[in-house]
Amino acid sequence: MKTFILIASMFFASLQFTQAQERQQSPPVRNEYYQIFLDAPVQKVNKVTYFDDSNSPIEYKLSPDGTSIHLLNYKGEGGVKAEVVNAEGTVEEVIRSKCKIHSLQEL
Repeated sequence: MKTFILIASMFFASLQFTQAQERQQSPPVRNEYYQIFLDAPVQKVNKVTYFDDSNSPIEYKLSPDGTSIHLLNYKGEGGVKAEVVNAEGTVEEVIRSKCKIHSLQEL
């Protein structure tokens, strides 16, 4: 009987140890978003792309006050080019280098 209790307690202790290791190995998934600030408020954003040879599109969201663009799937590398409509209704191109792209806490 003592042997059974010893084996059972060792089994349960090893289960607890394994579960604790699994929790430590998988950190919570955290999305990191970025933003670019605009010189003046804009009415809308037509498109946002990487400013490189690929011109790959970037998902974005315009801030409620129109003064910044939140980049939702920016990889953290390279510059960004945005086509925006300013307050007068004119289409402008805004280019920001990597050093002008700021980290943004989760939305």
